[in-house]
Amino acid sequence: MTMKEYKHLNLVQRSVISALKASGIKQKDIALYAECNPSTVSRELSRNKTKTGKYSPKVA
Repeated sequence: MTMKEYKHLNLVQRSVISALKASGIKQKDIALYAECNPSTVSRELSRNKTKTGKYSPKVA
């Protein structure tokens, strides 16, 4: 049985997530552009919010 290799998102991917989320793009489509799993986008958006509730790639 092999283990999956997990990779951290880089700043470019986080910037893509931020820009597309601000544009109102669906998480599934954001994942395609950021080249990651939709669940990764979901976790990234929920974990790295500012106090106002908006996503910030710099918080990560």
